Amino acid sequence: MTPEQFLQEVRDRAAFGHMVKTSTHAIEKMRERNLTSRMVLNVLRRADELHDGIQWNNDYGNWQGKIVGTTAGTRLAIVCGISDGDLYVSVVTTYKTG
Repeated sequence: MTPEQFLQEVRDRAAFGHMVKTSTHAIEKMRERNLTSRMVLNVLRRADELHDGIQWNNDYGNWQGKIVGTTAGTRLAIVCGISDGDLYVSVVTTYKTG
């Protein structure tokens, strides 16, 4: 998978909210950081900025990348993953960034 394909896959899946799975860790961090699911979806749906490319994660068997974007005046970084053949994007964690 190329970085461009990763971005397109994230956008395609995030267009449908039910195709985004959020890890328990990510939900906890979102609560701590006052971030909403809507904010995360907005950034994933645009998915136009990918930091540090993508990498294969052997532990989870998926491609992972960090999407960065601004929504509701807040700049977010969202680490997400896509497994080959799966129809959803997994949100691993999210945080505010400068």
